[in-house]
Amino acid sequence: MKSHSLYRLKYARYNQKDQISEANTLSNKSKSSDFFREHGHLKEVTRQDGKNMVKDIINSIFDKEAGKYVASSSSCSIVTGFEGSEHMDKRLKQWHDTLRDRARVQAKIHQRVGRRPEQMLLNQSGTLDQRNKGNINRIIDCADRLNPTRLVSQQYGALPARSDAKQCVCVPEVQQTVPLLERSGVADLEITGLSNATNLEIFGPKNAQKGKTSWINSVELEKSLNLKYMDIDRVIEFFPDMRTLEVIGSNENSIRDHQSDINLVAAKSLYSVSSITETNSPAEVQTPPVQVPLEPKVVNVGLKVNDREFIKDRGDFFPSARFEYHFECSPFERQFKQVMRLENIGKNILFCEWLLADPPMHYCRRCFYFERKRFRLYPGDVHIINVMYHPSEVFVGKQFWKLRIFPHIFCSRRNGLTLLLVGKCVAPPEYLYKINRHMDLVTDKAIEARTLSLTQLHAELAPLIKPREQLHPYERTLDEREQFNIQNVGYHCERFDDIEALRALYNEVKLPRAPAWDMRLDTIKRFIMRLPEPHRREMYFQNLLNILDTFLRTGDQQSPMHSEHSSERERSCLIYVRGCIGNGIDEWEELMMGIEESCFKTEIHRFYTIKDDTPITPGLKKLKDEHPAVYVHRLMQGKKYYRDALYMHTYTQLCDMAENVVSVIESTQYV
Repeated sequence: MKSHSLYRLKYARYNQKDQISEANTLSNKSKSSDFFREHGHLKEVTRQDGKNMVKDIINSIFDKEAGKYVASSSSCSIVTGFEGSEHMDKRLKQWHDTLRDRARVQAKIHQRVGRRPEQMLLNQSGTLDQRNKGNINRIIDCADRLNPTRLVSQQYGALPARSDAKQCVCVPEVQQTVPLLERSGVADLEITGLSNATNLEIFGPKNAQKGKTSWINSVELEKSLNLKYMDIDRVIEFFPDMRTLEVIGSNENSIRDHQSDINLVAAKSLYSVSSITETNSPAEVQTPPVQVPLEPKVVNVGLKVNDREFIKDRGDFFPSARFEYHFECSPFERQFKQVMRLENIGKNILFCEWLLADPPMHYCRRCFYFERKRFRLYPGDVHIINVMYHPSEVFVGKQFWKLRIFPHIFCSRRNGLTLLLVGKCVAPPEYLYKINRHMDLVTDKAIEARTLSLTQLHAELAPLIKPREQLHPYERTLDEREQFNIQNVGYHCERFDDIEALRALYNEVKLPRAPAWDMRLDTIKRFIMRLPEPHRREMYFQNLLNILDTFLRTGDQQSPMHSEHSSERERSCLIYVRGCIGNGIDEWEELMMGIEESCFKTEIHRFYTIKDDTPITPGLKKLKDEHPAVYVHRLMQGKKYYRDALYMHTYTQLCDMAENVVSVIESTQYV
């Protein structure tokens, strides 16, 4: 002990020299001054006081190295340091509020239930599997421990007797304590489980009907139970079925309601019967019966949602009911809305469960908050569903939830109450103002730079721009030649005699009541085609062609485009035409090679996969044995489908080449 203290003292002196806390100094000064006032002299320091002081110093040094800290009354609180930062950051304040609410709920649960947060277990399938497994393990363990062979052969140890010379006491022999189960020989087992109604209430109809786990249904467990059947029979006579340990009503539907109203007969309508006379008195006038309305019909299964009733007993089947609500706020703001008010108007208990109807729309789960746990509604109970919209970023989110109700009120299990939540998170006005201000600065700078560049460009181009001559139109009357040229595109008439000749021809072929000629050649042709005699039609058409020949010849003589001859234009046309023909031939060769290759692959695959016993000439047989590829290629060239493919693609290619040549010639005619 002494060496250990010296070691700690040397270690403290080596690491921390001359480190005496100010608190110890002040405490020593205060104690010495008080002692001096009372006794008139200083307190004598003994050797034990020095050792205690050295130990305190060494312990404080080691505590600091270990990270231990004892807060004094003068030190400030850490909580006060965070209170100032909460007002600067809303997210930090929200997180602290969440922690405080969580601690408050945990304290309330601990006060009500008596369990700490780490002791709370959820009713999940894994917990129930471990419970069932624990029941079977306890039964097997008790059966093994109460086996008669094991009980007889079990030997318990003992501590031998001894004498204590210092205390002059003789300690007797101490036997090993036998466990209560082996000592009593009776197993007091406790079987835990859930009834069918409780299981359905907690897990819902879908999860409640799931089978047992693979461990309980395993073959090895069944073999082990069969081998230990005699031992298990000594422990427990039968294993109860916890699902059926409940009271279920059998004549629930035996009560029948009245289908018609009850007629209440008034006292004035009764006849007074006398033993003396059988005549009726004048006052005995029969009055009509009074209709008494029945009490409202008792509803077995019914639910009222937002002043809308859904009753199963009426025989009406409701496909589904949809409720849609819209939320709009800024990021990190909260908006509350009451979306549903559920009231059980029947006499049966309703079990409700929220399910996600559309998983792809579930990406905004952290935006909408409401109570999603399973709940039950007793007759007359009201359950209000409030939704809080609390977004964290600017976007539009949706959630589509479905409320499953048992017993089923709607047509099928797929139908039910659906709730569509649409949240629109908009940017705060301050943020939008700041963004618009920055964007305006950038836009103004860009517009200013663009305006400056345009001004400089216009200044450079100003001396080069010439004013455009403005043509002022005026009205004048067109003569017959101009009217004819406008009405008939492609014809050019310069003489009035030609117009008179066409008018005379029109007067000969027109009907008696036809209007005057409108300067159109189509009108003359239409009247010529209406003539019934073929020779007359031929004669008049020949006269028309003779007259029009002068128009075309006159136009050809006056047009320099038709009169002059250009060798460069013909050379350019020849080059383009030769290029089109060469490109067409190249494309045709590539197309033929592709068709031949694809057909050859098909035929060679058929040659090696399908056995052909068709008799052939000796020359082809020798070629088939020595050069099968050449043999297949020769057979392919004789196939009809191969020739048809070549002919069709060649015809299409030739048509395309002809169209390209015509287009080139027409495009280079006026170059």
